[in-house]
Amino acid sequence: MVVHKLSQVASVQVGNTFRTGLEPNPVGDTFVFQMRDVADLEFVDPAGLTQIVFGPVRDTHLLLPGDLVFRSRGTKVSTALVPDLPMPALVAAPLFRIRPTTEQILPRYLNWFINTVGQSHLGSRAEGSDLKMVSIQSVKDLEVTVPSLSRQLEIVELAALAREEARLTESIVQLRSKLVTSCLARALQET
Repeated sequence: MVVHKLSQVASVQVGNTFRTGLEPNPVGDTFVFQMRDVADLEFVDPAGLTQIVFGPVRDTHLLLPGDLVFRSRGTKVSTALVPDLPMPALVAAPLFRIRPTTEQILPRYLNWFINTVGQSHLGSRAEGSDLKMVSIQSVKDLEVTVPSLSRQLEIVELAALAREEARLTESIVQLRSKLVTSCLARALQET
């Protein structure tokens, strides 16, 4: 295992600034990733993305599948992976785009690492009391442990299984609660 600063294994770029604000257009030619689009999910859901008329997107601003979108402000900083999209996409400031620059790190692993292990580093460098903000330099300075590709794959697969287990457990708890409530209501009617 090797430890690198994030800037050694990925490029980090601040999102686009829109001087006039975003004007959603359902027949737009470009998707825009905004703060609300980065949740605690592995991938960004393209169904909720805003479409705008933007014209050609420069290669330096274009989001590619496997890029990470980093939420630099809020109560919790986090990343989400960019999926395959049917049209060009870019990221709006204050989000950052993180793009792995080496084949020695899987985007899914980097996403997992930042959202779990990297949280202590990022949290300790966040500024602000209510609304936390992490600087681009703090993100670039994040030390990333890079195991072998096979170990990275094992980690992300196990993490996905753990998320699915948590989802199923929560579903069971909710169904059990409904069942108990239903049984108690029925018992109340029988008295």
